[in-house]
Amino acid sequence: MSFKCWLRNIWGSFGATFLPGMGFKPLQPDRIQAVYIPIWFVDAEVEAHAWLSQTSSQEGEATQRKVMAFFEQSFVPGFAHEPLSRISLLNSPELANTATIRYTDDLRTQRGSEILCMPYFITPFSLLNLASSLSYRQATVSGNMRLNPSTVKANLLAAYPVLIPIYLAQYEVISDGQKSIRFTAILEAWRKQGRIIAEDVDKDAAQLPIRNDPNVSRFLMSLTELLSPGEFWTYPSSLDDITSGSFATVQLFTPHYNKAEQVTLENWINGAAEREGAIEEYQTKFFSSGDQPAVDWEDLRIREYKPTETFVNRQWMNLGKQLVLMRGVLSSILPFMQAIAGSDASKRDDGAQTGTEDGLSASAPDKSSPESTSVPKEFEFEIPRKFPKVTEVNPKQLEKMREESKPEWLREWERRTAGEESERVNKET
Repeated sequence: MSFKCWLRNIWGSFGATFLPGMGFKPLQPDRIQAVYIPIWFVDAEVEAHAWLSQTSSQEGEATQRKVMAFFEQSFVPGFAHEPLSRISLLNSPELANTATIRYTDDLRTQRGSEILCMPYFITPFSLLNLASSLSYRQATVSGNMRLNPSTVKANLLAAYPVLIPIYLAQYEVISDGQKSIRFTAILEAWRKQGRIIAEDVDKDAAQLPIRNDPNVSRFLMSLTELLSPGEFWTYPSSLDDITSGSFATVQLFTPHYNKAEQVTLENWINGAAEREGAIEEYQTKFFSSGDQPAVDWEDLRIREYKPTETFVNRQWMNLGKQLVLMRGVLSSILPFMQAIAGSDASKRDDGAQTGTEDGLSASAPDKSSPESTSVPKEFEFEIPRKFPKVTEVNPKQLEKMREESKPEWLREWERRTAGEESERVNKET
């Protein structure tokens, strides 16, 4: 809420709250409605090839490499309605740990009042198609990272539909010259001390009288920036609310991993989701095809949001993270281990086959390949055996564990997808 609204309209609300019985009148909403908003929590393991360089000045020397991104409990709205669909509740206290119950029709009436239940109009699954359709310019994450859109692939994408209870309120305040300003606010209703998140509609109006002052104080201008840091404000606020607009948190694994790349990718994704009109454009492009329903509830990737379900999916992703990390470590120390094991480094540099003491052979990886960070398959087993203290589990064992622990729904979905692809190819030929 801006400085002007605080002075003119909000003091009454503060007075009514902290000085009851003193005649203060709080700011009243023109309309308030209890609503279940449809959202998706999303777990995903996504891989792609990307052009990477150590610094933005090395763009011409960037090399295409395979990268892996893991998303756990990302927030995707199931509807398109400005500005509500651009407000993420991902960082709301207790939301992730709040117990859920199965939806039944009797939940639409609470304390004698009917609750509006918004339907699902969009799903997160077409985000993969959206990513694949990006131009190279649109897929430029930063000066030293650019995705190859055609290589984007999800090894796992689980979407959990959850209806979140909120109170949706619309306010009207009067500005100078009796100009009417309207804004929308939401109150979290799944806990007793829910936050209020509202549009910051008149930041410029708050700064206008200060700008007209010929001796304008930089301190006052800075103060209004602090009072109105963005499109929305939160009360009560905390340090967590600095990222209250976050839709996704990302764990990124690249050949030369650094924290800055992960933060840059996360900001790039969240910036795209927060852009005004982005959700409407997504709905129009992928979910406005006439009579077809927006959600295929028979899709196996739609999972119930319960601990037994999320645990299996996230445990499988955790094994994927371990596998990526293990291969990265082995790839880094491979030359030293090969030298100690008696491998012929000069022959490997030429791409020739080399023998180990046990008769296993491997060729040097092609450094120009996107897969060049992979460890040669033979050494994935041989080096951990020769150096048991380096790792207790070798990649081949970890791959086997991961395959055996694959969620049954994912196994079945892959089988069906492979069958559909085979049928499509047969029809084309």
